[in-house]
Amino acid sequence: MSWCPTCGASASPLIPFLLAAAYALKLVLTRETYTERPDGRGRELVVGALATIYTAFLLFAAGPKFLLVSLIIYAPASILFVMTRREQGRRLFSPGELVILAVSVIGAIIGVVALATGSITILN
Repeated sequence: MSWCPTCGASASPLIPFLLAAAYALKLVLTRETYTERPDGRGRELVVGALATIYTAFLLFAAGPKFLLVSLIIYAPASILFVMTRREQGRRLFSPGELVILAVSVIGAIIGVVALATGSITILN
């Protein structure tokens, strides 16, 4: 049981927030967007690192129950991602996206099994 009983409604958006914060941190660390204006990189490194750490902490604080339920919601959305990529004629998944897909599908399967066996419940 998590120590945050009201986190259920707010845990779902944490996954995309974590991915966005981690991507911002990646851009700073790889200097991909700093070719013309390298100033401000230090500040953005601090903001990206703090955002990533804080959002990871929030996911941890929400607890595994809410993370698994969120993954049950997100995993099927991968079908829309594949449909969009096909329409655009783009490669379906990059290596990083494959890792995210694998984690979300495995988490969703674990979540469905946990719900089916009663290990976790949606209701308190």
